[in-house]
Amino acid sequence: MEKLGPNSEAARERLAWLNSKEAKQIQSKNKRVVLIGVLLGIAAMIAVVLDGVLRVEKQDKLCLVLDDDFSNGFNKSTWSHEIQLGGYGTGSFDWTTDSEANTYVEDGKLYLVPTLTVQNLWAPYFNLDGFKLDLTAAGNCTSEKDTDCQAGNNFDEGRMVNPVQSTRITTKKSFSIRYGKVEVRAKLPTGNWLWPAIWMMPRDSAYGEWPASGEIDLMESSGNMPRHRMDQRATGSVQSSYHFGPDWRSNAGGHHTGYQFRWRNYFNQGYHNYVLEWNEKRMRVYVDDPRTTISYFEFPKEPMWEYGKFGDIQLDPPIHNPWIRSENPNIAPFDQHFYLILNVAVGGKYFEGTDDVVWNSESAFPATTFWQNVKKWYPSWATDPRERGMAVDRVRMWQKC
Repeated sequence: MEKLGPNSEAARERLAWLNSKEAKQIQSKNKRVVLIGVLLGIAAMIAVVLDGVLRVEKQDKLCLVLDDDFSNGFNKSTWSHEIQLGGYGTGSFDWTTDSEANTYVEDGKLYLVPTLTVQNLWAPYFNLDGFKLDLTAAGNCTSEKDTDCQAGNNFDEGRMVNPVQSTRITTKKSFSIRYGKVEVRAKLPTGNWLWPAIWMMPRDSAYGEWPASGEIDLMESSGNMPRHRMDQRATGSVQSSYHFGPDWRSNAGGHHTGYQFRWRNYFNQGYHNYVLEWNEKRMRVYVDDPRTTISYFEFPKEPMWEYGKFGDIQLDPPIHNPWIRSENPNIAPFDQHFYLILNVAVGGKYFEGTDDVVWNSESAFPATTFWQNVKKWYPSWATDPRERGMAVDRVRMWQKC
């Protein structure tokens, strides 16, 4: 066998071939293929960058209308309490008060804290059969409905006063926006069946009763510890929704709800920014960063009535288009002023479908069965009220200029 080396016959043959016309043609073709591949890659990168640039929405000009960091305590000119007993149509069990036990500021933080009614109402009254509570007579009920202002004990019927007290504060009398931005920095509460919420309602209800005039939920969650990784009613998740529809029977909110889940570092373990961005084109809610968007609603080109296919819904009595006279039928009802609400509710319809609820939802008085099972849920409530409540570090609202 011939010994291989730089001067061997085989080496000289390979060198001669490399210098041949055929080899040079192959080399030239390979170079062109590589060059074309590089150019195509660069072109693709440029296309991606340009597409991203073109998709970036022009930032709205915003004017700050509210900035409350609670460094000067609870500002009553900004925040108003809603004081009621009826659960606001949600079936929640709490009596919302203006008590400092339920709403207070400490070390620059606002705390919205649920408590047991028996702790704040003289115990013999709370346990007295026949006891009647009348907030209208007391002069502090914020509703005109008797069912929202009156409650009482009738143990034969199974009826009792609200077993828990909590708080619900709003900017309805002070600040509202029509397009803009809202940012609330908060830490969520710890305790089973607590229902913290950061949300917005229409100032004027121009299109009628809920949900015809809309509702914007930046954040809803629960104080329960997660039962599994995708638990929608636990401290490991937050949800955001946009509610609208001709009436309560045709609410489209279920189709416009998004979630964010955490498998560790739950939302009751630290502060997070809950942010709404809202203009004439779309609404978006995210936590801390736009890359962690919870919900996004790009307004349709057609009227909202057609977009929601509400005309196809057959109900008795029939529904009618509440936005037919709107100047912005593709945006309505989200073309009006909305104000901010912060609250922590207890129990209610939010937990429908949860297997381990500790009250009888079919009962005429589910709050009574909730209280009868107090030993099953109260131990889960954090003993420190600052952990049991929703803690709010800062609230800001901007109006589109």
